[in-house]
Amino acid sequence: MQAHGLVDLGQAGDGRVDAIRSGRASNDSLALQGLSVLHSSAFLWHHPAATVQAAMRRYLRFFCLRLLGVTLVSFVLHAGVHAEPCGAPSRPLKTPDRGLAGPCGVYATIPAQDEYGRDQLAMFHSWNPDPVGNHETNLRTLHPVLARVVQKTKADNPNLRFVIGSGRRDGRLQRMAVAWGWSRTQDSPHRTGRAVDLWPLDRESRISFDPQAQNRIAVALRKAAAELGVPIRWGGRFHGFKDMDRSHFELVPP
Repeated sequence: MQAHGLVDLGQAGDGRVDAIRSGRASNDSLALQGLSVLHSSAFLWHHPAATVQAAMRRYLRFFCLRLLGVTLVSFVLHAGVHAEPCGAPSRPLKTPDRGLAGPCGVYATIPAQDEYGRDQLAMFHSWNPDPVGNHETNLRTLHPVLARVVQKTKADNPNLRFVIGSGRRDGRLQRMAVAWGWSRTQDSPHRTGRAVDLWPLDRESRISFDPQAQNRIAVALRKAAAELGVPIRWGGRFHGFKDMDRSHFELVPP
């Protein structure tokens, strides 16, 4: 259209000079605008592939980033919903969870083998398949005086988590203990319920023989025993056969 305007004004008569000059000025401006548009169109015409490829690359980059972001957010939300600790309020520790296998197994933090290369997990499972579920039963088998000390320790320290790993033992269990090197005598105070082994639980209700946790249990139990006037021996001060048996507590013989 601009080109037609220039031709029309160029064919005007000589008697209308002012109008022609005015028209020429106006058409000069239009011509410049047209050249600018033509230059832009020429670039797009001569470089359509490069322009489209660049635009596609930007779009794909944006799409991939968005997809990655959505995937990461979904993963985090999924993990937050489903990766709850064992024994959490929304996932109570059930009997199957307290078994030997799996990340929620009660013995999940225990090394698979002991220092002699034996199958330690199988030994623990044979010894006490469900220490959490068996706690109250084992408590009732203890000497009444020792049972009161354990109960007071729990009552006075609600955040101190532990269970009875071994209470009163029958002949079979005591023979196993001696055969495995867990005891040195058949005449153990466990046989009469005058000894108890307390095992710490971690935040996920798994047995964890953490020395610091065992020391906290020892401090709490000895304090409870002192308040009840009950003399107690702690295995953490044993020497010789089983040095530092931090889980073991027994009544002092009369």
